[in-house]
Amino acid sequence: MVRADSGFENGSVDGLSWSGDLPTNGITDLFRTSGDKVRFSDISPLLPQLAGLNPAYQAGAIGKDTYRTGTDTPTIVMPNVLLIRTDLDANVACAVTKTLFEKKDTPAQASPAAAAGISLDTARRTDLVPLHLGAAAR
Repeated sequence: MVRADSGFENGSVDGLSWSGDLPTNGITDLFRTSGDKVRFSDISPLLPQLAGLNPAYQAGAIGKDTYRTGTDTPTIVMPNVLLIRTDLDANVACAVTKTLFEKKDTPAQASPAAAAGISLDTARRTDLVPLHLGAAAR
């Protein structure tokens, strides 16, 4: 596999698509090593079509300070969802959910952007995926 930063340098990569938390280490490295040779493309015009497939797709932005790009870049975002089997014991699901909220500073160390959106209100908005009975009890 060619790393994006070396691929841009040697001409074997013209573009890429990725999905991940902000900032993503590989994208940070790409901007650090390739600087003004790379840029984000605004994919937000695709939102109506994607939202028609799944309402979880939403308008968002990559903030200019995330990768020091000079301007915010409109994009399409999708919330992070923790999925568990429906046959998981309800007490275990409740304990996992409770721990996630009580210890949300720990995942914030790995993904500040993802952890920033963790709240009881946002956690209940799962739209197409029903909450596990144990998670709903929390």
